[in-house]
Amino acid sequence: MPLTAIDKIEWINIFLGIFSIPLNMYRRIEVWYINIAMSSLTVFAFYHRQVYSRCFIGTLSMAMALYGWYSWTFKKKDKKKPKPITTTSAHEWLLLLALASAAIVPSYLLLQKLAARLSLPGSISFIMTLVGMWLSAEKKLETPLFWSGYNLLAIYETYLSGSQYFYKYLLYLVCAPYTYHLWYKAYKKQDEPGNASHPKPQYPR
Repeated sequence: MPLTAIDKIEWINIFLGIFSIPLNMYRRIEVWYINIAMSSLTVFAFYHRQVYSRCFIGTLSMAMALYGWYSWTFKKKDKKKPKPITTTSAHEWLLLLALASAAIVPSYLLLQKLAARLSLPGSISFIMTLVGMWLSAEKKLETPLFWSGYNLLAIYETYLSGSQYFYKYLLYLVCAPYTYHLWYKAYKKQDEPGNASHPKPQYPR
């Protein structure tokens, strides 16, 4: 059976996703360019498949990808060095949990109006996407672990819908442990004396 134009777009998105994995592992700024392109293709593909919940989520992902690029490029103390990896504080987790809980019902109702086939999983995906993109944009150490939870849900959704995106999310999930290993290794290295988070003391002459 020949591939339709939408099928080809989805496969291009999958290949971009594969290409983005090493960029994300090594925290390259180019990963945000790939994310913007993938989000755009996701919106186009799911719109034509009339899966409006995923289309809406893709639109928000595009906006958050733009914020991520901005955060990694400009939202840092030392403009000449990469944005450092930080951990998510208990206060930040509580705030994220409160916002996510407050958004459950509104997002559920909104996705129902968008004719979502999986309203409850779709609303959870929607909230997890926003939280995950924020963690990524702020370069939080817990990012790869959080996305693993999202990928499990996305695998379930795309398997039921028959979308080729199933393979992309499956690959993301498989690569997540090694991605976290590299992020953790970089996090510990930046805390060593002489690095950005522990500058050498300046003694008076």
